[in-house]
Amino acid sequence: AFQYSPKIKSIAIPDSVKKIGEKAFSDISNMENFTLGKNVEYIGSRAFNGCENIMQRDDDGFYYVGDWVVYSDKWNITTMNIKPGTRGIAGDAFSHSNSLTSVTIPGSVKFVGESAFYKCKSLEKVVLSEGVTHIYDSAFEDCSALEEVVLPDSLTYIGEQAFYYVKNIDSVTVPASVKYIGDAPFYAADIKVDKGNKNYKSIDGNLYTADGKTLIEHAPLKTQTEFVVPDSVEKIVKFAIMSNS
Repeated sequence: AFQYSPKIKSIAIPDSVKKIGEKAFSDISNMENFTLGKNVEYIGSRAFNGCENIMQRDDDGFYYVGDWVVYSDKWNITTMNIKPGTRGIAGDAFSHSNSLTSVTIPGSVKFVGESAFYKCKSLEKVVLSEGVTHIYDSAFEDCSALEEVVLPDSLTYIGEQAFYYVKNIDSVTVPASVKYIGDAPFYAADIKVDKGNKNYKSIDGNLYTADGKTLIEHAPLKTQTEFVVPDSVEKIVKFAIMSNS
């Protein structure tokens, strides 16, 4: 929206704004002041690339715009603890951080951005503390070493392919709080849904909408050779049946 706008020196985002798109303010090299509205729920990939003047760098090498972490220059760290008080993680903030093995996200973080940890090939453990509500598309996609993920009961939104191509997850349990799940969210042998969830259910370890009319995902790592779609199903979403067997 404002990329390569050299005359802009100051921007204030009002509290009414909820989404900032990909590259929205990138490469505004002369920008000196930026105020982020307090109700932003999504910051896209590279939204502030080249805007070092408005970023604050903490002792861990994480760069912040307001209370969102947008970038890191520490590519050799193995364990990451996002500092308390952080409200969101921007898209692509830590993607391709190949030395990273463990991530703990505090409850102050509500939003984990699109592709935020995409292709972190050594990542084995992710702890999402109580308070996290949104995991956007491809947030942990292709983190192929991932063995353990803790999903909090505060979670309401799981984006498309959020945990896709994670080869070592045997079972996933969707919390009762989840209201939206995108296409092909997981890569597991068994998908379970907490009994209190009013929007989704599991049938034989596969994921459906609560009314049984939409197949969200056949668990890709199931070792079955035959899968019969139930008669109740009226719609099969994109990537719903991608089986290794």
